[in-house]
Amino acid sequence: MQSESRAFRWFIILFILGILEVIYFYPNLPTRVATHFALNGEPNGWSTKTAYLFFTIGMNVFMLLVFWGLAVLFPKMPESTMNIPHKEYWLAPERREQTIRDMQEMMYTIGSLTFGLLLFMHYIIYQENLHPSEYSEFSFWLVMGVWLVLLFYYIIRMMRRYRLPKEPDHPDRRSGEHSFNIKRH
Repeated sequence: MQSESRAFRWFIILFILGILEVIYFYPNLPTRVATHFALNGEPNGWSTKTAYLFFTIGMNVFMLLVFWGLAVLFPKMPESTMNIPHKEYWLAPERREQTIRDMQEMMYTIGSLTFGLLLFMHYIIYQENLHPSEYSEFSFWLVMGVWLVLLFYYIIRMMRRYRLPKEPDHPDRRSGEHSFNIKRH
């Protein structure tokens, strides 16, 4: 499933881009890197160039392991540890496999959003360190706002996805369809 999933491919592509980004900008960074900024855009946290490199790569690897690890564990997890609406219905034997695939897709999608956020946040850090006068506080809040809106969108989508069908004995409407393209009969 993972090799066929568009969400999984984006997840891996954005992870790789995050690693390439830090490697690309690393040679041009100053010895002392501003890594944290106050609300007014003034730097108020610093790191060595090397520490920033290892921290950024480490954070990307950690995020990869968290999102990928959870997606891999979903099929092996006992139902009691899964917290989805109406789990008795959605994890019934005839729907469990598709529900697990849907949850994996959602995990990769949220992981991709997180990698996208990290890409932009680190780009802002690079720009602030390489061209301090061009820092835009607006960029930070725009990126964070877009990420939050998309995250809430996927949370609401998941909650809507796991509603009970209107008719209790309605056949599984999702068979053969991608879960995010549910067609109503």
